[in-house]
Amino acid sequence: MSVAKSGRTTGLTCGVVEGVNGSINVDLPADCGSQQHQTVLFRGQGIMNGIVKPGDSGSLVVDAGTARPVALAAALSSGGDFSSGNDVINA
Repeated sequence: MSVAKSGRTTGLTCGVVEGVNGSINVDLPADCGSQQHQTVLFRGQGIMNGIVKPGDSGSLVVDAGTARPVALAAALSSGGDFSSGNDVINA
């Protein structure tokens, strides 16, 4: 599925959903309420190619053809290659 998102950092970006109900590792720096760096596993995510950058979290991800909401941008993978989105409407 082709998707689009308008984020604070990157503005309008387009991409493709690579998978559904996926899992990615997300790095959390020590300054997020913890004394040390952590890697957290996010499960049940929509996986998209890197359309999200830091500062875009919470952006609405829509079907590029219909503008139908499909997810909220949640996080970047540890390597920054993939974005995750929490499903807002099941297909």
